[in-house]
Amino acid sequence: MEESKVPEGWAIKELGKVCTDMVGGGTPSTLHKEYWGGNIPWMTSAHITNRHITTGQKYITKKGLEKSASKLIPKDNLLVATRVGIGKSAINNIDVAISQDLTGLFLDKTKVSSDYACWFLTYKQRNIKSLAQGSTIKGVLRTDLARLKILLPPLPEQQSIASILSSVDSAIDTVER
Repeated sequence: MEESKVPEGWAIKELGKVCTDMVGGGTPSTLHKEYWGGNIPWMTSAHITNRHITTGQKYITKKGLEKSASKLIPKDNLLVATRVGIGKSAINNIDVAISQDLTGLFLDKTKVSSDYACWFLTYKQRNIKSLAQGSTIKGVLRTDLARLKILLPPLPEQQSIASILSSVDSAIDTVER
């Protein structure tokens, strides 16, 4: 969207400018049984099947988290698939450790709401997929994801937009069931 067509009071920012951090994850070695079966939820991009993450796909131990590249993403942030299932995104309603297929976005809640950001990234999924590089396993670099433009209305409008979209999505789910 061109700057001249942005409604008054709205802004266009790079995604990285509305995040306090963006981190990748990893998988604890399955050769070490003591890394698995703990109480820390852990997931891959395959576990993103809707807009909210409420459980882990598997569970790891504190040692598994410490001895791997996995990172713990505090609840109410965003998870974006940047390798397998590129472009899928969800809000983590729980603290969750992530695999290398995901990027955790630590949102600056004074600039963007989790719900709005998730809806916006869902809308931009094709753009995110177009950023993928690589020959064997395609992936999106965090630096490229950070440069993705996000349209930002004021926070109250973000919350209203997200609420309307969630209501419509819920109605569609009801009809499909």
